[in-house]
Amino acid sequence: MYRDELVLRALLWRYTFPRDKIVQIVPYQVLLSPGIKIEHTVVDYPKFVVFWTFDLSDLLEALHQNAFPIATAQA
Repeated sequence: MYRDELVLRALLWRYTFPRDKIVQIVPYQVLLSPGIKIEHTVVDYPKFVVFWTFDLSDLLEALHQNAFPIATAQA
């Protein structure tokens, strides 16, 4: 996470979301797997990206502290 962009990395991919291309970040959970769903306007990426995490509350707090657009409702 940087001042003007959110960068997600995994083994085989990397997504960089400029702040102005993020529509909203939504808490997301399937069964016992928490994560965030990133809705954005980056043309070359899938319509939304889900990022799984072990500590959703810490991730949401960090995003909030850096003024990223977090939705209040869970997807």
